[in-house]
Amino acid sequence: VNFNHNFHKYVKRECVCYDDGIKKVKDFISVELPLDVPMSMLSFKQKLAVGLNVLSVWPSYLWSMKCSCEKYASKFKSPLIRWALTHVQTGPNNLFSMLYSYATVAEGDGGIPKGGSKPMAERIKHRFIELGGTLKLNSSVKEINIEKGKCVGVTLSNNEIIKSDYVVTALDPNYVINKLLLNQYPVSSITRRFNNPRKHPCPSCCLLNFEVTDIPDLPIPFSFEVEPFKVGNENIFHLTLRSYAYDKENFVIDNKTIMSVLLDQYSYDYEYWRALHNDKEEYLKIKKDIEFAVISRIIAKFPKLQDKIKLLDLATPYTLHRYTNATRGSYMGYCFTNKNSMFVHNGTVKGVKNLYLSSQWLQSPGGLPLAIAEGKFAIQRICKKENLSILFDHPKKATVKN
Repeated sequence: VNFNHNFHKYVKRECVCYDDGIKKVKDFISVELPLDVPMSMLSFKQKLAVGLNVLSVWPSYLWSMKCSCEKYASKFKSPLIRWALTHVQTGPNNLFSMLYSYATVAEGDGGIPKGGSKPMAERIKHRFIELGGTLKLNSSVKEINIEKGKCVGVTLSNNEIIKSDYVVTALDPNYVINKLLLNQYPVSSITRRFNNPRKHPCPSCCLLNFEVTDIPDLPIPFSFEVEPFKVGNENIFHLTLRSYAYDKENFVIDNKTIMSVLLDQYSYDYEYWRALHNDKEEYLKIKKDIEFAVISRIIAKFPKLQDKIKLLDLATPYTLHRYTNATRGSYMGYCFTNKNSMFVHNGTVKGVKNLYLSSQWLQSPGGLPLAIAEGKFAIQRICKKENLSILFDHPKKATVKN
């Protein structure tokens, strides 16, 4: 764990559980969960090795799953450390997800791609086209076509039918089950989570993007307490600024950059935004109120930004739902809470052959890394069914043979 030396000594002095906490972070670093192939495709020997590895750190896993960030933070004497531990991630998450995220970064497996996510997506797109793939943009799917229990293709919103041997979805699975499969093939383990947002909350947000001139020199991200204000059903006590000035080559033009502010909302807040959207005038007024509240508090913290910060866009949970069909406007999978267990789904739908689900929603807590892994898993399941070899560049990676 790469603490700055002085900070390292400071934390050790201020924390009554320092050594125990560091041990748990190291436990998380020591376990590499299998993302090479789905668990179902591992050999018995490989599954046993994973099980023994997890078992060796299970006390740390179990403790962190049942402990909230607030409870752990109370063990520290320093109010600064307490504040950091309770603001480092989305509200109701338990300590497990915070430690796991920190362990990922401390190990060097977490970071921001140069140039942002768009160039990364473009590289994936170009490789897909090189391999013979075809893209149909701005063509939403209206229905997944099933014949005699077998998936045979999709129908687009313009009624064009695309026939295929397999269909892999990358959508919110609740939308797939209820809309594209017309609720004829229910998946109870998924549906009951989406239908109970209080027990299984998912992160949503109001996301504000600003153009900023005369950029303040800030770490990423930078959080600070503010005069409380209300957004939807949630009280906001702090703001977290994410400035893109860290990449001056790509994201700073004429001393201007983008700064984003994410205000926490949750899947159980969605009904407020859905109802509000029915009154367009009131919906726009509330958005203006949020804009004023955020800008005024940023300027109070950084007076030099007066007249140098301009809102470009403000998305609400309803915006996220409208553009992506994400259930209740959630941008990420289920939160880890001390009452909410881990979730893993095998990506298949009972009663439908040749259909594979793939998205961040198949493993909690979701996010881009797990979305990529689930996409790979879907292809691997198809390759196994077709008796095709799966090869990896890394010599230690698993292989499915003919």
